Amino acid sequence: MRGALRAAACLLALAVGQPVPVATARVDGVDGVVAQRRAAPVHAITVGGQGVALSPAFTPGTSRYAIGTTEATQGAVTVRATTSDRRGRVRVNGRVATGPVRVTGLAPGDEISVLVDDAGGAAAYSLVYLPAGFPRLAAVVDRPGAGDGEVLPDAR
Repeated sequence: MRGALRAAACLLALAVGQPVPVATARVDGVDGVVAQRRAAPVHAITVGGQGVALSPAFTPGTSRYAIGTTEATQGAVTVRATTSDRRGRVRVNGRVATGPVRVTGLAPGDEISVLVDDAGGAAAYSLVYLPAGFPRLAAVVDRPGAGDGEVLPDAR
């Protein structure tokens, strides 16, 4: 009986052009409602300013980044951090960020904190302000089994 009522409710919703928000399934002989899975919120961080570059390129699985600078940067960068979750909250250095945040007075080694709290949970990112002209570190590891970010030579 419940299955028939649910089917009728779905047909009525479709007839009036409304989306049907649930899926049904039969598990161990019992009708049940299956929660729809939603994609995890997407985070993004970019930095801007005179001669500024974020390294490595932002990926949510990496929590610490370097901000490359030039003399023209003069201790100031603009951080734009976002989440695709409309109800999520982003903080840059403790302040709620609803758009780009200009951070000034930075000295080499200072860190900018980016905290994201959304439906995917809490995530923390750190952006380290490097001295002007600090070399960008890169290494190519060309051997079987080498992982991303592996920079030390194999001791074998």
